[in-house]
Amino acid sequence: MPNLGKKISAHNRSVLQQPQAKPTKTCNCRTPSSCPLSGECLTDSVVYQATVKSEGREETYIGLTGDQFKSRYRNHMASFRNSAKRNATELSKHVWELKDKGAEFTLSWKIIARARMYANTTKRCNLCLTEKFFIICRPQLCILNRRNELASACQHATKYLLKNT
Repeated sequence: MPNLGKKISAHNRSVLQQPQAKPTKTCNCRTPSSCPLSGECLTDSVVYQATVKSEGREETYIGLTGDQFKSRYRNHMASFRNSAKRNATELSKHVWELKDKGAEFTLSWKIIARARMYANTTKRCNLCLTEKFFIICRPQLCILNRRNELASACQHATKYLLKNT
């Protein structure tokens, strides 16, 4: 039976040496003209901005995803359709407020930054730090975000925990 040190180093070696496979395609939408990011929906590790335009007003929300943007986009769209998920994010709360009023609105999405996720060697998640930077230093870009999002812990570090071996 190997000792604990050997198990930890073997785990660290396997996690750190996994090749980062990049998708060859940047979009797999059925109709490329309906892609939310103009052909970049398969991009991963991004900080994105959603803009909601309604009644002459424009409100913005900033979020992040370590996976492909398209999976995060699907979660947002599900929270806009399913009333049980209306409080999932600040963006979905705002969209449901508009729906309850009967107001028409349009949503647009764009990538505002790319960053690396948590690295076990540096013990830092540049992706989470980049999102927090925009919330603190560029508040005009994220009107819908709440300040309590700054206190949340990085979710990307959990895959490096020993309990996941």
